Amino acid sequence: MTSYWNLILQTSGARILSMGLQFFILLLTARYLGPEGRGILVASTGWIYVLATIFHFSLPQVALNQAVGKNVRHWLAISIGTLGSLYLVVTLVLSLAISSFVLITGQSPVSNIPPHIFLLALAGLLPQIWFETGNSQMMALGKVTRMNLAQISGNSLNLILILILLVWSGKGIEHALLAFVLGQWIIAGLLFIFSTRSTETYSLDFQYLKTLIKGALVYHINTIGTLVTSYASILFINSYLSAQQTGLYQLPLQIINILLVIPNSINSVSYSFLIQSGPDEGWMKHQSLILKGALLVLILMVLLFFFCGEAVLIVGGEQFRGAESILRILLAAVPGMFLSLAMTSQWVTRGMFVLSSLVTISMGALNLTLLFWMVPLFGIQGAANAFVFTSFFSLVTNLIFIMWIIKRPQSLANKKTTIVHS
Repeated sequence: MTSYWNLILQTSGARILSMGLQFFILLLTARYLGPEGRGILVASTGWIYVLATIFHFSLPQVALNQAVGKNVRHWLAISIGTLGSLYLVVTLVLSLAISSFVLITGQSPVSNIPPHIFLLALAGLLPQIWFETGNSQMMALGKVTRMNLAQISGNSLNLILILILLVWSGKGIEHALLAFVLGQWIIAGLLFIFSTRSTETYSLDFQYLKTLIKGALVYHINTIGTLVTSYASILFINSYLSAQQTGLYQLPLQIINILLVIPNSINSVSYSFLIQSGPDEGWMKHQSLILKGALLVLILMVLLFFFCGEAVLIVGGEQFRGAESILRILLAAVPGMFLSLAMTSQWVTRGMFVLSSLVTISMGALNLTLLFWMVPLFGIQGAANAFVFTSFFSLVTNLIFIMWIIKRPQSLANKKTTIVHS
């Protein structure tokens, strides 16, 4: 258990360093672009994240389930060749379609984002898709330190370019976005190199792809539900309010994400022993990590609650004054977000894609309903409250899931739970 905590501490430390780099990027872009400029930057990169999430089809997550009980390096060879080929074709077709629309109409596909900004952001689509794939491969191999190294390298380049293009040269949104895109390419490139070095060959396997698609048809509903829950508020505010309001909402949300380094690290580390020993056999280790991590996050939540104003002013400056009220509201969503992230590996390695999809699509529907009702009445505070209510639903669901695992008959627990393998 100590070795896993050492790995979690190393992973958390690497992610804290990565988050520290992102913090300085946030600080610089907030101060030099202002709420409106920051809002456009967030909205454009957010839409690319949405497209990447939709069009990776949840195949990396399903592929992780396929690795349970298998020769991981053989699985990796097929995964690289099959998913790499598929995503290259998908990205080319999608980029051509969007670029043609912009060139023909002269308009951006989404409101409040200039067309040339959206096209520049589109250059980050392929690396954003491969980011999920590369991460899943590193977690299956138990090489989360390499995953963290890739993220630190990309964020470091992003920060250096922000300093050069935005601070020193006094450029605008376009150059801040260019820095982000180049950073994403560095991350994806390093993940690809690390993966290919772990296997001698890689090949395209249509039967393997067919098996992945079969699982993804169910699990992708889960991914879309999570996407709606996580990003709908930002895109909704950008579309129905303004870029300035988007910036004021996203800044405290970014601060909240710092607390989520711990459950993200627990999730990444847990994949390695859950894939090797199975989700039931690895549950006691996983449970211990979750309990200790939850205590640490709770302490940090209390500290942040009393210093919300200072946190917002340090990050964004006087122009973001007032966002501390949003930060205090969003703190109430942390318990649900913590458990949702920390328990993801249990849902995936057990192959419980149907139930997981039903839960997350219900959460997404709830979040959208609340956004349509609360944002027109209460603005960004309404969006924050909608997010909190949705996170509470996630908290209750995962607590029920934990109780099911604990009370599960031993005769069933001894059987490995996976999706249908071909």
